[in-house]
Amino acid sequence: MQMTLTLDACARCGQPILPGQPVKQTASVDFIGGRVVASAPRSYHLKGGCPGDADDGKPVRPTE
Repeated sequence: MQMTLTLDACARCGQPILPGQPVKQTASVDFIGGRVVASAPRSYHLKGGCPGDADDGKPVRPTE
């Protein structure tokens, strides 16, 4: 059985997180009316992974 590869988008920059790139995933957990409610996980590039970060070496826009 084959599965389609879906790339997560970075919640900070919106760019896809490619396989093998370092990533951080977070989710918030709250108590509402005595029940535990968790938000959907969000994915973020680690430091330097988003285009335009100071130490990523990539341009912010394709024209730069």
